[in-house]
Amino acid sequence: IKNPQNMELRHFWEISGGTVEEDSQGDFFYYGTKVGKHKITLTVVNELGLCDAKSIEIEVQSNR
Repeated sequence: IKNPQNMELRHFWEISGGTVEEDSQGDFFYYGTKVGKHKITLTVVNELGLCDAKSIEIEVQSNR
């Protein structure tokens, strides 16, 4: 996400089969809780109300 004017950004996640967490450095991580194909959508809104969204599909596999 480019933010050249350094505006405040809000992040909205829509996730199937897992959760997203933010670490202390502001990086986001997806943790899959169900094996299979899942869709993750991130919508970002700035303080002016301008927004953009991006979706990806991933496949979570068992670590066993």
